[in-house]
Amino acid sequence: MKINTLVLSLFLLFTVVQNSITNSDQTSLNEVKKEVLSIAEDRNIPALQLVIQTPTDSLHVNFHHPDLESQEVYGIGSSTKLLVSVLVYHLAEKGKIDLNETVVTYLDGLLPSDIEGFEGVTVKSLLNHTSGLADYTNNPAWITSVINNQSPLSFKDKMSLVDTSLSNRGSFGYSNTNYLFIEQIVEQVTGENYLVVLNQFYDDLQLEEIEIQHKNQTRPAYFATDDKASSDVTMWVENYGYDGGIFSTADELNKFLRKLFVDKEILSEKSLTDMQNWIPMAPMEIPIGEGKISGYGYGLMKLEYGEKVFLGHSGGTLKYQSFSFIVTKAIPALFY
Repeated sequence: MKINTLVLSLFLLFTVVQNSITNSDQTSLNEVKKEVLSIAEDRNIPALQLVIQTPTDSLHVNFHHPDLESQEVYGIGSSTKLLVSVLVYHLAEKGKIDLNETVVTYLDGLLPSDIEGFEGVTVKSLLNHTSGLADYTNNPAWITSVINNQSPLSFKDKMSLVDTSLSNRGSFGYSNTNYLFIEQIVEQVTGENYLVVLNQFYDDLQLEEIEIQHKNQTRPAYFATDDKASSDVTMWVENYGYDGGIFSTADELNKFLRKLFVDKEILSEKSLTDMQNWIPMAPMEIPIGEGKISGYGYGLMKLEYGEKVFLGHSGGTLKYQSFSFIVTKAIPALFY
């Protein structure tokens, strides 16, 4: 297994429910653990959490640099989008959201009036990044504000960083702005704060360690600056909201993926199939081995790794990186 240099506090989750290891699981997983710990120590990775599960065995690693505070809970960045899309599909199954409806239908009067062509943007085009909306985090003013601990908090403030024209509408264009609108739609159809809705949804699924970060919460986080030092960036407040604000653990996301794709306890088969309508995207290499993310569904990424296809989502913030994927025979047509 080849792992490239990672300099951020790191959160990793690979859940495997189809046996893809040629040797015995125990032997292979022991070798993986040795290599992961060796790389973490050699490359000054501040913290790393890893779960790999096969049909017969599992591996759990929770590493932190000996000079740093131990960490159990991590920000998962844009892996949040999968969890959010599951909530949206749940609301659609309950008849509260029509995924094919326009955003204007739900947010009329609340929308910025200066985005040309926005009236045709649908809920689904937000979920799969085909809306054409520019990414507010690509505005240089955003990163400057974060570093100065003046990160924009409100929907209005974040939207002030978004260009007023749509670009390449109908084609894949990854944009955190899409999920800002999802946040607003959820609040409108439920009549509650999005943070409360999402946290309660996962609490009800007995997944209490999947949680949107409250504004006043802080977690230890470190940025590796060189081979000997790591800077504490705990106080950097990024305020992603629905597009990257969930904190969790590898074990809890393992449970989530199994509940969703294996046990089918969260969404219907129809919803799961619909989420896997792939939009072509430029292949994106992952920093672990030779895998490439090659397609995007509705809040769901397709990762091709050797002869296997994994479903899940990756993420990254200024503090963390995350990879949460599963391979399963649940829907064989997707893989073979």
